Amino acid sequence: MLTTFRFFGSSRSSVCNALQSGSAALVVVGFLLVVGCKRAPPTPEEKPEAPAERPVDAKLIESVRKMAAACTVKLETAAVQCADGSLARLVAEFSSAPEKRIAALPTIHLLVADKDEKVRVVAASLAYDVMRGGFGEAAKVGAIEPDIARELVDDTAHASAVLGRVLAPVAVHAAILAGEKAYLFEHFDQDASLAAAGYRMLMVHGRLDVFERVQQLARDERSAVRLSAFEAPRHMPRWSEKDRASICPWAAGFLSDERPLVSPRVASLMSRCSGEYVDKLLAFVELRSSAGQADRAFGAVLREVCAPGMRKQSGVSDPQLDKTRRLMNGLVEDKKLDASTRAAALSSVAYCWPDEESSKLAAKHLKDADPVLARSAGDVRSRLVQRLSAERPEKATTGPGATGNSHK
Repeated sequence: MLTTFRFFGSSRSSVCNALQSGSAALVVVGFLLVVGCKRAPPTPEEKPEAPAERPVDAKLIESVRKMAAACTVKLETAAVQCADGSLARLVAEFSSAPEKRIAALPTIHLLVADKDEKVRVVAASLAYDVMRGGFGEAAKVGAIEPDIARELVDDTAHASAVLGRVLAPVAVHAAILAGEKAYLFEHFDQDASLAAAGYRMLMVHGRLDVFERVQQLARDERSAVRLSAFEAPRHMPRWSEKDRASICPWAAGFLSDERPLVSPRVASLMSRCSGEYVDKLLAFVELRSSAGQADRAFGAVLREVCAPGMRKQSGVSDPQLDKTRRLMNGLVEDKKLDASTRAAALSSVAYCWPDEESSKLAAKHLKDADPVLARSAGDVRSRLVQRLSAERPEKATTGPGATGNSHK
């Protein structure tokens, strides 16, 4: 595919010269272009357009090559560790300037096709760290040239399995912003590994424009691809009421899905909903808890419902928050759960409600028989005592973790 693309990007004269030389590879297209080859040379007023050369960031190329030589590069996992912090500094430089990410794509394309495997890994790792989350909320369709997007899709499809998964999110963002969704789907649909790694990011820039495709993916027979569909809306930033009106009813239909790992992902989606859908979510978690089927995943979902930032976005009501707290307290007290799950639930309660009630809940488990829960309770209690003492010094709480006596 890439060879064909480059051929049609060639000038008319180079194609005609090849035809006239009798190149066997061009016999078929020669018949189609023969009329064009007989055309008279252009007049001075009709000069042929020279193909524009893409700007390449020589400094970026030099930086990546230096890191490939100096850093620890694990080819089997595509992991890069730079003791001198060079990779982290470069990531920070691009992360702070979304426009630089788009400008760097032609250079990234060159680097991930480099003959040196370490250079390819460093370039892919850099692209993942900088671009996996997208190109900024201001980026719109048309921001990336279609040719570049296709080449990145090709890079990803033809890379090794591990590099393909690293590059997949970047290729998805580029294709969406270039209006090349069809080209993306044509190549990624054939590979479950690429589809799973990339399609979970479809809605970052595609938003509701690709939601119909996400709904189709939710019915895919391949488990990894199917699960990516339920992750896609989570990566879409700043849900509007219109977004919730489309996503929440759809997600609710899968809440009781028995297929592995579906319901926890759907529950996580619904934690960003509001109104009746939060009620349905809480009822479902309550049902699972009463049946002894609660686990750490649902504790994380409850934390998302009550998280201060999410409360503002979704508009969760006070009665819903009260029920969420009751369910989370229940997880802390559920002795059938493993200690790490109970400890995580306790930490979440303190995160959502850093108050005296949470402090008392932690104090209750300071001497728990399980050392994991007891240690977590001590940490939570200490943090809450310090915070409450700072907020209300005249009523400073004494006990484990207290920083001093009450003021007199």
